[in-house]
Amino acid sequence: MFEETNHFIPWANTFKDLEKEDIEVVKQSDRTIYKFGKQKILNGLELDLKTMCWSHKNKNVSFAAVTSDLGDATFGETKAREIKKYLVDLFGEPNDKNVDNEDKMSIKWTFDNIRISIVGIEQFAMKYDIRIGWIDEPNNRI
Repeated sequence: MFEETNHFIPWANTFKDLEKEDIEVVKQSDRTIYKFGKQKILNGLELDLKTMCWSHKNKNVSFAAVTSDLGDATFGETKAREIKKYLVDLFGEPNDKNVDNEDKMSIKWTFDNIRISIVGIEQFAMKYDIRIGWIDEPNNRI
């Protein structure tokens, strides 16, 4: 549910269904990225949301998750920590957290079959993102 527009896109929608939505669809050589743009979700949290399907995957499965890149290095870490505080205020402490050191993190809130995770990974530089979606995302299985 995108709160400002009251637009609801069910996670049961397929990637083919997403192509009918009023969103940006970017086809790259090995993937298609579906960009929802900046949206308010989870009681006012504003994120630049997207989802992705690898080109070799079946587009008749549910998209089932959205992600947002939070940034690299210090900027990304700061943004990740701000969002963590927001989510702790909203949902309480994460069910699962692993903070190896000051810059790497893996924090997860789990609700039935839904997971919200904030992760920092090292890929040439530290990069942070947030993922909201099904734990058992259909797109990962096919």
